[in-house]
Order: sequence, then C-alpha cells, then structure tokens
Amino acid sequence: MTGQPALAFHSILEHDIIDRNEFASYYEAKEMLTRYFFHYNQHRLHRSIGFITPQQKWEEATVIYDTTAAAAAFSENLSN
Repeated sequence: MTGQPALAFHSILEHDIIDRNEFASYYEAKEMLTRYFFHYNQHRLHRSIGFITPQQKWEEATVIYDTTAAAAAFSENLSN
C-alpha cells in the first residue's frame, strides 16, 4: 500500500494538468504545477483521508503530536 498514494497522485496530475495543457516553456509548466500543488493540498478534498484537505490532515496530526509531546514532557517533569 505504500506506493498507492503516489501512483494515485501521479494519475490525477496527469489527467488534470499534463493531458489538458500544452506548455510554451518550462517556466509556464512550473507555474501551472505550483498552482496545482497548492490547490491539491489546500483546497481539494481527498476521499482517502475522510474528505478533508491534506493541509487539514497535517494540522490535525500536528495538534495531536504537539498534545502528545506536551503530555509526555509534563509526565516526565512530574516524575523528576
């Protein structure tokens, strides 16, 4: 299952960007890809993560990690 998200992403990228556009230059392609990556991570809902954006998933994970790390540090301080 490790490679599946990457394969899905490349398939979506090919369908949404590569197949639908002709780029006049490297810079035009780079600009289009940069905008697409922003859309993909900030606005596009992903079924595999519960119909939220990757950014929202990242923020959830960060909060969980920060809370867990804070709890561990607090417990360690109590035992000292």
